[in-house]
Amino acid sequence: MSKKYKLIFTSPYKEKALKIEFSKSELYIYLASIFLLLSIFITLIIFSKPIVQEYFKVQNINKQLSEQKAIIDNLSGTINELNLMKNYIESIIGTEKEVNIDENLIRSVLVSNVPSSYPVEGVLSQRFDLSKKHLGIDIVNDVSTPIFSVADGVVIFSDFTKEIGNAIIIDHKNGYFSHYYHNEELFLEKNEKVSRGDLIAKLGGTGMASGPHLHLEIWKDGEAINPILLFPNFDEKDELNNERNNDE
Repeated sequence: MSKKYKLIFTSPYKEKALKIEFSKSELYIYLASIFLLLSIFITLIIFSKPIVQEYFKVQNINKQLSEQKAIIDNLSGTINELNLMKNYIESIIGTEKEVNIDENLIRSVLVSNVPSSYPVEGVLSQRFDLSKKHLGIDIVNDVSTPIFSVADGVVIFSDFTKEIGNAIIIDHKNGYFSHYYHNEELFLEKNEKVSRGDLIAKLGGTGMASGPHLHLEIWKDGEAINPILLFPNFDEKDELNNERNNDE
Protein backbone atom coordinates (compact mmCIF):
# COMPACT_ATOMS: atom_id res chain seq x y z
CA MET A 1 0.00 0.00 0.00
CA SER A 2 1.47 3.31 -1.15
CA LYS A 3 1.92 6.08 1.32
CA LYS A 4 -0.61 8.93 1.10
CA TYR A 5 0.16 12.62 1.47
CA LYS A 6 -2.30 15.24 2.56
CA LEU A 7 -2.63 18.96 1.83
CA ILE A 8 -4.97 20.82 4.15
CA PHE A 9 -6.24 24.33 3.26
CA THR A 10 -7.91 26.24 6.06
CA SER A 11 -9.72 29.58 6.08
CA PRO A 12 -10.85 31.81 8.97
CA TYR A 13 -14.13 32.33 7.08
CA LYS A 14 -15.01 28.62 6.74
CA GLU A 15 -15.35 25.95 9.39
CA LYS A 16 -14.41 23.06 7.15
CA ALA A 17 -10.89 22.70 5.83
CA LEU A 18 -10.14 21.57 2.29
CA LYS A 19 -8.21 18.30 2.22
CA ILE A 20 -6.39 16.90 -0.78
CA GLU A 21 -4.86 13.41 -0.62
CA PHE A 22 -2.39 12.07 -3.13
CA SER A 23 0.28 9.40 -3.34
CA LYS A 24 3.88 9.91 -4.20
CA SER A 25 3.35 8.60 -7.73
CA GLU A 26 0.37 10.95 -8.19
CA LEU A 27 2.49 13.88 -7.03
CA TYR A 28 5.06 13.05 -9.68
CA ILE A 29 2.33 12.85 -12.32
CA TYR A 30 0.92 16.24 -11.27
CA LEU A 31 4.34 17.85 -11.32
CA ALA A 32 5.14 16.30 -14.69
CA SER A 33 1.81 17.54 -16.10
CA ILE A 34 2.45 21.07 -14.83
CA PHE A 35 5.96 21.01 -16.26
CA LEU A 36 4.62 19.75 -19.61
CA LEU A 37 1.96 22.48 -19.78
CA LEU A 38 4.52 25.14 -18.93
CA SER A 39 6.85 23.78 -21.61
CA ILE A 40 4.06 23.85 -24.21
CA PHE A 41 3.09 27.39 -23.19
CA ILE A 42 6.69 28.67 -23.41
CA THR A 43 7.17 26.91 -26.76
CA LEU A 44 4.03 28.53 -28.14
CA ILE A 45 5.24 31.95 -27.00
CA ILE A 46 8.65 31.43 -28.63
CA PHE A 47 7.22 30.20 -31.94
CA SER A 48 4.39 32.75 -32.04
CA LYS A 49 6.70 35.74 -31.48
CA PRO A 50 7.62 36.09 -35.20
CA ILE A 51 3.93 35.80 -36.11
CA VAL A 52 3.01 38.56 -33.65
CA GLN A 53 5.86 40.73 -34.90
CA GLU A 54 4.74 40.17 -38.48
CA TYR A 55 1.17 41.11 -37.52
CA PHE A 56 2.26 44.43 -36.00
CA LYS A 57 4.53 45.03 -39.00
CA VAL A 58 1.60 44.54 -41.38
CA GLN A 59 -0.55 46.86 -39.22
CA ASN A 60 2.17 49.52 -39.35
CA ILE A 61 2.46 49.18 -43.14
CA ASN A 62 -1.33 49.54 -43.48
CA LYS A 63 -1.21 52.68 -41.34
CA GLN A 64 1.58 54.14 -43.48
CA LEU A 65 -0.36 53.28 -46.66
CA SER A 66 -3.45 55.06 -45.28
CA GLU A 67 -1.36 58.14 -44.46
CA GLN A 68 0.21 58.10 -47.92
CA LYS A 69 -3.24 57.77 -49.51
CA ALA A 70 -4.44 60.84 -47.59
CA ILE A 71 -1.37 62.78 -48.75
CA ILE A 72 -1.93 61.70 -52.35
CA ASP A 73 -5.61 62.71 -52.16
CA ASN A 74 -4.60 66.16 -50.89
CA LEU A 75 -1.98 66.46 -53.62
CA SER A 76 -4.55 65.50 -56.25
CA GLY A 77 -6.80 68.32 -55.09
CA THR A 78 -3.90 70.78 -55.13
CA ILE A 79 -2.81 69.65 -58.60
CA ASN A 80 -6.34 70.11 -59.91
CA GLU A 81 -6.39 73.65 -58.50
CA LEU A 82 -2.98 74.38 -60.03
CA ASN A 83 -4.17 73.10 -63.41
CA LEU A 84 -7.20 75.36 -63.21
CA MET A 85 -4.95 78.35 -62.42
CA LYS A 86 -2.58 77.38 -65.25
CA ASN A 87 -5.44 77.18 -67.74
CA TYR A 88 -6.79 80.49 -66.49
CA ILE A 89 -3.42 82.20 -66.96
CA GLU A 90 -2.98 80.64 -70.39
CA SER A 91 -6.42 81.90 -71.39
CA ILE A 92 -5.38 85.44 -70.39
CA ILE A 93 -1.98 85.56 -72.13
CA GLY A 94 -3.23 83.56 -75.12
CA THR A 95 -2.25 80.08 -76.26
CA GLU A 96 -2.62 78.17 -79.48
CA LYS A 97 -4.62 75.51 -77.70
CA GLU A 98 -8.27 76.29 -77.02
CA VAL A 99 -9.07 75.91 -73.34
CA ASN A 100 -12.53 75.49 -71.84
CA ILE A 101 -12.62 76.73 -68.24
CA ASP A 102 -15.19 77.58 -65.65
CA GLU A 103 -14.41 81.17 -64.67
CA ASN A 104 -16.59 81.01 -61.57
CA LEU A 105 -14.67 77.92 -60.40
CA ILE A 106 -11.34 79.67 -61.07
CA ARG A 107 -12.47 82.74 -59.16
CA SER A 108 -13.56 80.54 -56.26
CA VAL A 109 -10.18 78.75 -56.15
CA LEU A 110 -8.27 82.05 -56.23
CA VAL A 111 -10.22 84.02 -53.63
CA SER A 112 -12.10 81.56 -51.43
CA ASN A 113 -9.47 81.80 -48.67
CA VAL A 114 -8.57 85.46 -49.26
CA PRO A 115 -10.68 88.08 -47.44
CA SER A 116 -12.87 89.41 -50.24
CA SER A 117 -16.51 89.15 -49.18
CA TYR A 118 -17.89 92.18 -47.32
CA PRO A 119 -18.60 91.23 -43.69
CA VAL A 120 -21.52 93.56 -42.93
CA GLU A 121 -23.57 96.45 -44.24
CA GLY A 122 -22.98 99.80 -42.58
CA VAL A 123 -20.94 102.98 -42.52
CA LEU A 124 -17.35 103.48 -41.46
CA SER A 125 -17.10 105.31 -38.13
CA GLN A 126 -13.39 104.83 -37.36
CA ARG A 127 -10.46 104.07 -39.61
CA PHE A 128 -7.40 101.87 -39.17
CA ASP A 129 -4.73 103.82 -37.23
CA LEU A 130 -1.52 102.16 -36.06
CA SER A 131 -0.41 105.29 -34.16
CA LYS A 132 -3.52 105.02 -31.96
CA LYS A 133 -3.26 101.21 -31.82
CA HIS A 134 -6.61 100.94 -33.55
CA LEU A 135 -5.78 97.85 -35.60
CA GLY A 136 -9.02 97.62 -37.54
CA ILE A 137 -12.03 99.54 -38.76
CA ASP A 138 -15.36 100.19 -37.03
CA ILE A 139 -18.54 99.69 -39.06
CA VAL A 140 -21.74 101.12 -37.60
CA ASN A 141 -25.23 99.72 -38.12
CA ASP A 142 -28.30 98.64 -36.15
CA VAL A 143 -28.11 95.97 -33.48
CA SER A 144 -28.70 92.45 -34.89
CA THR A 145 -27.45 93.35 -38.38
CA PRO A 146 -26.06 90.06 -39.81
CA ILE A 147 -22.29 89.59 -40.01
CA PHE A 148 -20.71 87.25 -42.57
CA SER A 149 -17.33 85.54 -42.94
CA VAL A 150 -14.99 87.37 -45.34
CA ALA A 151 -13.45 84.09 -46.61
CA ASP A 152 -13.26 80.31 -46.13
CA GLY A 153 -11.53 79.16 -42.96
CA VAL A 154 -11.73 77.62 -39.49
CA VAL A 155 -12.91 79.33 -36.31
CA ILE A 156 -10.06 79.48 -33.77
CA PHE A 157 -11.80 81.70 -31.20
CA SER A 158 -15.47 82.18 -30.36
CA ASP A 159 -16.11 83.53 -26.89
CA PHE A 160 -16.80 86.57 -24.69
CA THR A 161 -14.18 88.80 -23.11
CA LYS A 162 -14.66 91.96 -21.07
CA GLU A 163 -12.79 94.14 -23.58
CA ILE A 164 -13.93 92.91 -27.02
CA GLY A 165 -17.27 91.37 -26.01
CA ASN A 166 -18.61 88.48 -28.08
CA ALA A 167 -15.84 87.86 -30.59
CA ILE A 168 -14.97 85.47 -33.40
CA ILE A 169 -11.54 84.95 -34.98
CA ILE A 170 -11.20 82.92 -38.20
CA ASP A 171 -7.99 81.37 -39.55
CA HIS A 172 -8.13 81.36 -43.37
CA LYS A 173 -5.20 78.89 -43.64
CA ASN A 174 -3.04 81.11 -45.87
CA GLY A 175 -1.58 83.61 -43.43
CA TYR A 176 -4.82 85.61 -43.24
CA PHE A 177 -6.87 85.94 -40.04
CA SER A 178 -10.11 87.93 -39.63
CA HIS A 179 -11.34 89.29 -36.28
CA TYR A 180 -14.95 90.30 -35.52
CA TYR A 181 -15.54 92.09 -32.17
CA HIS A 182 -18.45 93.45 -30.03
CA ASN A 183 -21.08 91.11 -31.53
CA GLU A 184 -24.52 90.74 -30.03
CA GLU A 185 -24.66 86.99 -30.73
CA LEU A 186 -22.27 84.33 -32.07
CA PHE A 187 -23.38 81.45 -34.32
CA LEU A 188 -20.16 79.41 -34.57
CA GLU A 189 -17.96 77.58 -32.10
CA LYS A 190 -14.22 76.98 -32.02
CA ASN A 191 -12.89 74.49 -34.64
CA GLU A 192 -15.97 74.85 -36.89
CA LYS A 193 -15.31 75.23 -40.61
CA VAL A 194 -16.80 78.27 -42.33
CA SER A 195 -17.23 79.31 -45.96
CA ARG A 196 -16.98 82.78 -47.46
CA GLY A 197 -20.30 84.58 -46.97
CA ASP A 198 -21.55 82.31 -44.15
CA LEU A 199 -23.53 83.98 -41.35
CA ILE A 200 -21.30 84.01 -38.25
CA ALA A 201 -22.74 86.61 -35.87
CA LYS A 202 -25.06 89.56 -35.25
CA LEU A 203 -23.76 93.10 -34.85
CA GLY A 204 -23.90 94.44 -31.29
CA GLY A 205 -22.23 96.59 -28.68
CA THR A 206 -20.88 94.04 -26.19
CA GLY A 207 -17.61 94.52 -24.32
CA MET A 208 -16.00 97.95 -24.15
CA ALA A 209 -17.99 99.48 -27.02
CA SER A 210 -19.44 103.00 -27.09
CA GLY A 211 -22.31 101.84 -29.31
CA PRO A 212 -23.37 99.08 -31.71
CA HIS A 213 -20.72 98.46 -34.35
CA LEU A 214 -18.48 95.77 -35.82
CA HIS A 215 -14.79 96.17 -35.11
CA LEU A 216 -13.11 94.29 -37.98
CA GLU A 217 -9.42 93.41 -38.04
CA ILE A 218 -7.52 91.63 -40.82
CA TRP A 219 -4.11 90.12 -40.07
CA LYS A 220 -1.62 88.76 -42.62
CA ASP A 221 1.46 86.76 -41.60
CA GLY A 222 1.32 88.07 -38.05
CA GLU A 223 0.77 91.77 -38.88
CA ALA A 224 -2.42 93.82 -38.84
CA ILE A 225 -3.27 95.30 -42.24
CA ASN A 226 -5.77 98.02 -43.13
CA PRO A 227 -9.09 96.30 -43.97
CA ILE A 228 -9.95 99.21 -46.27
CA LEU A 229 -7.34 97.84 -48.69
CA LEU A 230 -9.61 94.81 -49.10
CA PHE A 231 -12.98 96.51 -48.57
CA PRO A 232 -12.70 100.02 -50.05
CA ASN A 233 -16.38 100.72 -50.66
CA PHE A 234 -17.56 101.55 -47.15
CA ASP A 235 -19.10 105.02 -46.85
CA GLU A 236 -17.77 107.06 -43.97
CA LYS A 237 -20.16 108.27 -41.28
CA ASP A 238 -19.24 111.97 -41.72
CA GLU A 239 -19.54 111.77 -45.50
CA LEU A 240 -22.98 110.11 -45.21
CA ASN A 241 -24.19 112.84 -42.83
CA ASN A 242 -22.94 115.53 -45.22
CA GLU A 243 -24.82 113.93 -48.11
CA ARG A 244 -28.03 113.83 -46.06
CA ASN A 245 -27.62 117.50 -45.08
CA ASN A 246 -27.08 118.47 -48.73
CA ASP A 247 -30.22 116.56 -49.73
CA GLU A 248 -32.22 118.45 -47.14
